[in-house]
Amino acid sequence: MEVTSSNFKEILPELENVINKSTFLSIDCEFSGLNVVSEINAFDTPKQYYEKIRKNCKDFLVIQYGISAFRFEPADGGFKQQTYNFYIFRRPINRNIPDQRFLCQTSSINFLTSQGFDFNKLFKSGISYLNVSEETDYRDKLEERQKIRNNQFSPQQSSSEVVPVPDDVQPVIDDVMRKLGEFLDSDSTELELPKCNAFVRRLIYQTTAQKYKNKIILQTKQMKNKDRILIATKFKSKEQHEEMEKERFDKEMTDLDDFIGFTKVLRIVVDSGKLVIGHNMCLDFLHTIDKFLTPLSRDYDEFKECAHSLFKNVLDTKFMASGDDFKELITSTVLKDLLETVSKEPFEIPPVVVENGGQGYAVEDLKEHEAGYDAYITGLCFLSMWNYLGKQKKLSAQDTFKNFDLLAPFLNKLFLMMLRDNQYIHLGGQDPTPSRDHVFYLTFPKDWKFNNIIELFSPFGGVYVAWLNETSAYVGLHKRDQAAVALSTLSQSDTYSIMTYSRRQSEIRGAKMLTPSPAPSNRRKRSMDSAPRCNKKIKTDAFSQGNSMTKKYRPVTEDVESENDDNTPGKSAPKGATKTFVETKKEVVTNGEMQCTPEEIEKKRRIALEKLARKKFHSPLKPNLENLNGEITAPQHSLSPSKQRFNFKAHEQVRHNAKPYDKPKEALQFYGKDKVVTGRCSLITEERFVVELSGFSTPALDVFKAIPTRNYNVNTRNWDFHIKDHNALMLKLQSLRPNVIVERLPTFVLNCVNKEKSDYSNVDLSELDPELGAALMPFQQEGVRYGIDKNGRCLIADDMGLGKTFQALAIANYYSSDWPLLVVTTSSMKNVWEETIHQYLPSVPIMQVQYMTSGKDYIGDCRVLIVSHDMMSRYVDKLLKKEFGVVIVDESHTLKNFKAKCTKAATELAKKARRVILLSGTPALSRPSELFSQLSLIDDRFFGNFFDYSKRYCDGRNTNFGWDASGKSNLQELEIVLSRKFMIRRTKQDVLKTLPNKSQEVVTLDVNLNQFSEEDKKCLNALAARYESQKKSAEKHAILLTFFSETAKIKIPSVCSYILQVLKAKQKFLVFAHHQKMLDAISDVLVKKDVKFIRIDGNTGSEQRKYFVDKFQYSDDCLVAVLSITAANAGITLTAAQLVLFAELHWNPSILSQAESRAHRIGQVKPVVVKYLLAPGTADDSIWPMLQKKQKILSEVGLCRDSFDNVNVLKQETDRVEGLTDDLDFSFSRTCANTLNISSYFKSSSDQSRSETGCDNSEMFVDDGLDDILGAIDFE
Repeated sequence: MEVTSSNFKEILPELENVINKSTFLSIDCEFSGLNVVSEINAFDTPKQYYEKIRKNCKDFLVIQYGISAFRFEPADGGFKQQTYNFYIFRRPINRNIPDQRFLCQTSSINFLTSQGFDFNKLFKSGISYLNVSEETDYRDKLEERQKIRNNQFSPQQSSSEVVPVPDDVQPVIDDVMRKLGEFLDSDSTELELPKCNAFVRRLIYQTTAQKYKNKIILQTKQMKNKDRILIATKFKSKEQHEEMEKERFDKEMTDLDDFIGFTKVLRIVVDSGKLVIGHNMCLDFLHTIDKFLTPLSRDYDEFKECAHSLFKNVLDTKFMASGDDFKELITSTVLKDLLETVSKEPFEIPPVVVENGGQGYAVEDLKEHEAGYDAYITGLCFLSMWNYLGKQKKLSAQDTFKNFDLLAPFLNKLFLMMLRDNQYIHLGGQDPTPSRDHVFYLTFPKDWKFNNIIELFSPFGGVYVAWLNETSAYVGLHKRDQAAVALSTLSQSDTYSIMTYSRRQSEIRGAKMLTPSPAPSNRRKRSMDSAPRCNKKIKTDAFSQGNSMTKKYRPVTEDVESENDDNTPGKSAPKGATKTFVETKKEVVTNGEMQCTPEEIEKKRRIALEKLARKKFHSPLKPNLENLNGEITAPQHSLSPSKQRFNFKAHEQVRHNAKPYDKPKEALQFYGKDKVVTGRCSLITEERFVVELSGFSTPALDVFKAIPTRNYNVNTRNWDFHIKDHNALMLKLQSLRPNVIVERLPTFVLNCVNKEKSDYSNVDLSELDPELGAALMPFQQEGVRYGIDKNGRCLIADDMGLGKTFQALAIANYYSSDWPLLVVTTSSMKNVWEETIHQYLPSVPIMQVQYMTSGKDYIGDCRVLIVSHDMMSRYVDKLLKKEFGVVIVDESHTLKNFKAKCTKAATELAKKARRVILLSGTPALSRPSELFSQLSLIDDRFFGNFFDYSKRYCDGRNTNFGWDASGKSNLQELEIVLSRKFMIRRTKQDVLKTLPNKSQEVVTLDVNLNQFSEEDKKCLNALAARYESQKKSAEKHAILLTFFSETAKIKIPSVCSYILQVLKAKQKFLVFAHHQKMLDAISDVLVKKDVKFIRIDGNTGSEQRKYFVDKFQYSDDCLVAVLSITAANAGITLTAAQLVLFAELHWNPSILSQAESRAHRIGQVKPVVVKYLLAPGTADDSIWPMLQKKQKILSEVGLCRDSFDNVNVLKQETDRVEGLTDDLDFSFSRTCANTLNISSYFKSSSDQSRSETGCDNSEMFVDDGLDDILGAIDFE
């Protein structure tokens, strides 16, 4: 609820009731400036911190105050809240309380303006306020004035009360008396006297009471220009006059009561005794006390006592979030980030609703930096953390929120920003006093820079430098145990001085004790009952800005009775007052001890010595810094041994650091410029789109709220709308340009979702060959109908093992009138396609199905031509002449690089074909950019060019190395566009409900079995050296390939050991590996154990593959299939096995998923277990996390549902197998691998690369170039 001066009186009774019924109150303030940071030092004590921040309270105003009241409802375990947002600005009543002068910080005002703060409302309708001291002053003056008025009709004043009329003022008084006499004789009822100062007005009051008693009444009137004049009226009767004066006095007291304004709210809060919370609330808390209750005391301990007497329970949520209970869960304590964190698991915000009939905020209002809104979300953060504490104790909501017992460690502690090791003021007890024995106070010449200090302390490790001014700083050692050595080594110098932190603090306290405090005031003050000591030293504030001489000798004088006018020629104090002041000063100077203290003498001596040393300055350090005790070794230099020391550069050679006194930078011209908020639209469902803005914009928020289909997502903090309102929304946002610029949905997206979704369930498949039609399962028939609905240009991306081959042939058969048909597949799949066509398309003569083996083959008469990807790229010109009307591209993900020769050949063929059917179980192996070339084969005009596609879906951007399209963006939209326009994808979980489950496990191999020779160690060292010195990317790739080849060699013993254990179960299983040496080692073990097995790798011909597959599937004696990950990951069915082992990993998660699907596919009747054999201390440590990351990206775009995140982790189940060494026939001496982490060989170079590129170097291991290399070869 917004509260201004216009509705404050009506709201106040309701507010009092809400506060008194609440469980706790949350507050927040907005200020006219925050110029505190530059004054705070990282090693300040809480007392010093308070003294600095107190000045800020004197300089700046509170212009907005938010109070959010939360009330616990035990019945439903939730809270009800009501929030008030007050605009506060004080206007002067009269000159008894002069205009309030304050500072504005341009950055703060500009920031508030950008957030939509209404300064017109502040200045026109702000609520006034007075603190207790100011109220007391004004009440006293009103009572004094009333007394003077009443004296006009009381008996004659005694001579002691009469003020003598000075000679120079007597003519003025005589003239006024003459005019009053004439006024009595006239018929006028009122006379306006000439303008005069306050002293003359008092003399007129006094003389009129003597000369025209019971005849004339005088009143002071303030004009619009704030000048004051006297108005004379004729006296009628004493009773009538007293009645008029009483009415006047009552009105003045009523005006005063109104002028107190917002202070009443704080008095209600104080009287209620409620818990008050805030976020980073130290400044808010101090302003609250100083502005609305009582001036802040200069004495720190008195402030704490006063503050605690006013507010019994205070809690700072920033301090709470930084505590031990939450610091591991909360990474950022910025209010916005904190709310986001505590809105998720393991936190939970209890139910919070607006009080019945009341007003409040909701999170989606997004009115950040509006005091009321910030107070509200501070309360939500507090409730979530409070609720978390209760859950940790397993308490119910009623038990958690019934009292503040769980909050005891956080109460009455104000968080202090920027301090290194002392982070709070404890209002209810002793402040923390951490040891600062490692901190030194250092003074040095003015021309010293940061590097000089770093070099001075370099023998003792790193330091933290907290500058005090140009010639002094606090220096904290990172290595605390070096403090004593550093002090003894650096303690003597003519150039600089060093002392401990504690000694410096003692000096500061001693200097303050030597400075007399200003004379106390005798002025009577009225304080609040709950804070009897709050105003003890109020009058000392008047001299807080003076210099030391002013503080020391200036007497305190004040004129209580008279008013101070700007046009007063001289003060009205009696002449004796000036004499008193002179005599007082003279007495102080004469009798005061002006001698310097020993500390001051020592300081002056040191300054003189430093001036002398500066003239002879050549190096910041002198011979006294030599290693006197031999405890610290000085850096070695090319000096003779007799001159070795910390060899600093000469002063003229020192490179000046940019900090802390760098040259002023050119200021940005932000005046007159409005904040520009940008945004972008993207689909989140087929019917709704979201608008994501770069910042907050009130006009944009108003537009959003005007759209009927609006919805605010609390988790993402974004607004979404129905697609039908897109154009209307964009039209309204267009009027906000150039301050708000929102990018609309692309035309192709709108056309895609606005087009009526076709129902292809009625597509007639009766024209298909009977054998093929009868073989299609229901979900396969749906895929065929989808392809026909897309006019034969589609991507079938069903999971591996779901029969994509059947669906593609069915679509091609439906469009047989457009043949000839071209099937592009891998070399290993040629026979599979040929056999499937012969079996399920008997209408196609066998002689018309041909496989192209070379460019000399005659293809003129064939109706179906099967070619490999490589043959397609080689003989594309010959294929183009054939003019194929239907093209099927199997494993289309191999065409991910649109610059590759094979992709260009496929593009040419697709342009001439009427139907293009792409097949891939993993259309994007790693990232969305890999989809573009495949989608362009289907429709090369839909997305435009690769630049537009990558900018929208790959977070494409220009970098120092060119255009980068390796990222991801708008993945929900891309998934929708793919499903509506290009692709149909089903997983096994979607369509095969009866298919047995597949489980994945990680087996941590026995590290003691991972062995390598001394030759291996030398090789790795050499590789590491070459890698670090190599600049070219291709050379680095070659080195990495060798590195991972060595990893395979090291894993061989532990992998073979595990396989021997599995053999004991006498069950069939598949084992995948990548390197030839690993495949050979596994094969050797199986041969020596007389185990029948098959092996399929890159050297296995297509005819042999079919024979081996049949042997494994149908022969009970064949237990093991040894398979290459890249050569046998597709196109074969090995459902006779229920166990799949991966002896090695591959960079591509999709390759691994395809390999898993050799066993987990149609035809499998038992659960499948997949085990990844990982060896600690090898390349597996780097590859496995990268696989998890890539799989996550693919799942976000809807291209993969497998995940490596929830894989069970096991250790090698049994002990080392006896005789393993004999089985493997190791012929050389080897060393245990657990003595070395092989990944560490490339650690230094990885760190260097990371620092140069600014990103995690592990990304380099999974780039496309390496994928292509690893996918194309088997290592020897």
